[in-house]
Amino acid sequence: MLHLWPYAQCALVGFGAPPISRAQLPQFIAPAAPMLVAAAGDVCSRMYNRAAEPVEFSGSDRLIAVDLAILQSIPVVIAVAAGPDKVGSIIVGARAGYFNQLVTDPQTAESILTRTRTRAQAAAEAEAGERATGAATEGAAPTTRRSRTA
Repeated sequence: MLHLWPYAQCALVGFGAPPISRAQLPQFIAPAAPMLVAAAGDVCSRMYNRAAEPVEFSGSDRLIAVDLAILQSIPVVIAVAAGPDKVGSIIVGARAGYFNQLVTDPQTAESILTRTRTRAQAAAEAEAGERATGAATEGAAPTTRRSRTA
């Protein structure tokens, strides 16, 4: 069945919170696995870090689940996730293109918007500051130093 994933036109998937924040994990995941500390969340039990890169763990090679790269190529991916512990996972997953539609509750949606607005505002302010600094130095007259010899 896994060989059919590349031909999927639509998928309905669940997103999970970072494994270190969960009270329970599936039995095939060792909770003390050091590599899971880097995991920002998961989709279909495929863990990923804050850069949306796959996080391999003991047993991940035996998962019967869609690969993250294949998930990105499916035209319609509907994610279902809710709760404050999943906000970061949802944001990283959206930026990575792991889904393009989201079903969630109002509180989670508001948290996502608040967090992404805050980051976007900070980035815009930093960019505006860089532009202002660049504009100020562009208009300045070049200075030349001359040495005096007697």
